[in-house]
Amino acid sequence: MSHSETEYKLKSPDEKDTHRMLANLAAAVIIGFGRLAHGIFKFIFSLLRTIA
Repeated sequence: MSHSETEYKLKSPDEKDTHRMLANLAAAVIIGFGRLAHGIFKFIFSLLRTIA
């Protein structure tokens, strides 16, 4: 096995971990925005009910 092949095998898991981290981060951001939007809609809805 050559030196570059060893480097690739060492590098590959890190890249996979980075992709997994980014995927988890993206999911957390999407869920966070979803919850935030849900809270805002509930707030606006209750305000409209109070006004009406």
